[in-house]
Amino acid sequence: MPKPRNLTAAAYDEVIANPPAAHIKDSVANTAPGLELDERTFEKHLFPGLVLEFQRYDQDEDKKRLLMPVVRAIDQDKTGVTVDGAGGILSFKVDDPESYLFVYAIRSLDGPAPQIYRFYDFRQDVKYQREPRQPELALDCWNAIRNMPCPEGGRVGLLIGTGELKGDKWKKALRAFEALSPANAVTRQSKDKAFAWAVVVVRRAPLEDARTGLIFPNVPPGDLQSTMCTPWHYDFRDCHCYYWASSRPDMVSGEGPEERNVHFMRKRKPVWEKIPIPPEVWGANPNFASEAKNVAEQEKVLWNHIDTINDWETLPVVLNDTEVRSRYRKVVEKLQVLAGIEHALAVEYLYAYQSVDPAFKLDGDELGARARDVLRRIAVDEMHHFRWVNEILQLLREQLGPASFKALAASGDRTMTVIDRAANYGPNFDWRSFGVRRLELDTLDWFIRIERPSRQERADEQLEGLYISIARSIREEFEENGDDSAFGNAVTVQKIQSLIKLIIEEGDGHYRQLADLRNRLFDRGENVDHLRTIKEKPASHEIALARRVSDTLYHVLLYGLGHMFMRGDDEDGGQVRHLVELMEAMDALNNRLAHLGYPACFNAPDPSTTQEWKPWGEALKTEIDSLKDALKKTMRNEEELRKLAGPALDKAARCWEPT
Repeated sequence: MPKPRNLTAAAYDEVIANPPAAHIKDSVANTAPGLELDERTFEKHLFPGLVLEFQRYDQDEDKKRLLMPVVRAIDQDKTGVTVDGAGGILSFKVDDPESYLFVYAIRSLDGPAPQIYRFYDFRQDVKYQREPRQPELALDCWNAIRNMPCPEGGRVGLLIGTGELKGDKWKKALRAFEALSPANAVTRQSKDKAFAWAVVVVRRAPLEDARTGLIFPNVPPGDLQSTMCTPWHYDFRDCHCYYWASSRPDMVSGEGPEERNVHFMRKRKPVWEKIPIPPEVWGANPNFASEAKNVAEQEKVLWNHIDTINDWETLPVVLNDTEVRSRYRKVVEKLQVLAGIEHALAVEYLYAYQSVDPAFKLDGDELGARARDVLRRIAVDEMHHFRWVNEILQLLREQLGPASFKALAASGDRTMTVIDRAANYGPNFDWRSFGVRRLELDTLDWFIRIERPSRQERADEQLEGLYISIARSIREEFEENGDDSAFGNAVTVQKIQSLIKLIIEEGDGHYRQLADLRNRLFDRGENVDHLRTIKEKPASHEIALARRVSDTLYHVLLYGLGHMFMRGDDEDGGQVRHLVELMEAMDALNNRLAHLGYPACFNAPDPSTTQEWKPWGEALKTEIDSLKDALKKTMRNEEELRKLAGPALDKAARCWEPT
């Protein structure tokens, strides 16, 4: 029989050999452990007679602990150090930090370049610190030992001691450690009744047994996998970078506009918001009271323990710093991004349209009316795009069903279609946040930028590029699989491609119209003469009520659209007519508010009220009734607003009537 080396055994008989995934050379080996092995175990058992631990530090921020390697177990007979006076192997309990022994310093005694690493610089006590340290920097100890220039079998000296090693005891211990040299490599320890410190000299363990070929013979059986997390471990959620499989990490800083500081354990929302999660939120520690705010934010954006256990299989595999997803998944994610963006753009265009004074003229040219006409038509087109993208999502949902796409789901029937408004425009647009802005030069330049045609087919620089990449993915899938395509049969694919083509063509028209409008409005330089005045005086009670009505109309529109998107081809057109009438009523009310100097706010619905359709609908009904009652008691000074708000609320109430 050959020696039990992985490669030799595999060559001899692959049936009895370890599988390739178990070979050290095939480990993903990003040092932080994956599901294969924990490379930190090599350093834990590097010194015969000692078991070390490199990442433990006290979780109680009110106590001052030392941030240094810990001695987890010591063989007193093998090392020549007596700690408890009884001899044998002494293990230190994990839950008894008062009894810990720490590794204060380490030095190599053999080899071409002996070096000393002084871990006592990592004390939390400022008196001992050369510079402020963070707890995670205790990992420097681990790296120092791994990179120490000492050959296998070479001698290593360690200064170990209790956590209260100070004063004269500390001076004696340090003198004994610094006295070590290749010619004076001996084990020494304190002569006190109670153990205080020891200088331990050991020979570095070999990486391979010369007789049997067994690798890491000093590591106990099973220890390389003893710290591995697996999907069914409850504490997997709290391990952050340390215990994640490197092929399915919780965070990767990769290349490309969509892969910057991506957190794969983020909660998948119907609207894709890949804003990088701040480190203080991602790594917030629930054991520290001072981090309560960050912990609360962390719970909103990252999976919890139950999510991790239930949905582990939905995490995308990572290759070359990029999420590897099926074409179907990529297309759906991009469409959900675009649905939220089209929604946000429609609102931004509407606000900009209302900000323009229709009476503005320049050299006889009715530029105000012209600008409003351009912006209003584009806003209507964006509403169409919003609907068409959701229509495509509905078609795709029919292919696999909602249960097959739970990784992107909020819950239930809202798995695929999106009515949420994007909070930002993503990495292709520098994470620009959604915001209602008047039609100033910067705003118009932003509209032009986002509508600009993409220069290359494979560039996702503008909206057009995103749609082109979707169309290409669908085409390639259909060419490969025909009617068995994940996107449906030929009829469905043709319908989807036609809608995408229409969106792209209208986007080209928007770019040209906006570029022409910029030349007309700002050819003489930046100005605001074409804008309506916004009053600085606080809004009256009547105007504040009208703004509240406007927001409610907006929310009812979203509610009605959501139901319409879910019904898909079963929609008979009656609900569409109701929603169009409601949009027109809201537009008239908003126009009056803008004329008075108090434009509509377009506040989005409270997410906590929109998670379930029935409660949300009931809340909207209650709000409509409340507003109707309020209109009867007020609006004495704003009769025009009352005439617009009342009928608009009546139209909103009709959205619940059968069509």
